[in-house]
Amino acid sequence: MNKYYLSAYNEIFINTECSVFDRNRLYGGLDDHINKNIKIELGYMNQFLKPAVESN
Repeated sequence: MNKYYLSAYNEIFINTECSVFDRNRLYGGLDDHINKNIKIELGYMNQFLKPAVESN
């Protein structure tokens, strides 16, 4: 069993009402297994939000 491993993901949110892509989350982290039942994870998430457009 590996003691350390990397995790990463990218979530793209699709909006069918107006602009197609209005939000994106990007995450990267490092996990450490303390034992077979416990692990800790330290990571960073950045979220990009497209500003809302008001309709008149």
